Amino acid sequence: KNMNKQEVIEHGIDVFGTREDFEEWLNSPNFFFDHEKPITFMNTKKGLKFIDDRLTGMEYGIMFNIKFL
Repeated sequence: KNMNKQEVIEHGIDVFGTREDFEEWLNSPNFFFDHEKPITFMNTKKGLKFIDDRLTGMEYGIMFNIKFL
């Protein structure tokens, strides 16, 4: 499924509990995004899907959110 920006934002808020916590995650360098900020991936359909997949992984414990590596 092709995700749009609003769907990814809503998913992120669901995962993190607040918009502020999700925005902090989006704006922090992240190991799973090659040490880039996830927000830099939000401008393409492929990037939105990648972010959404990481959010799903966090929901189901498939991976850890390591933002300080």
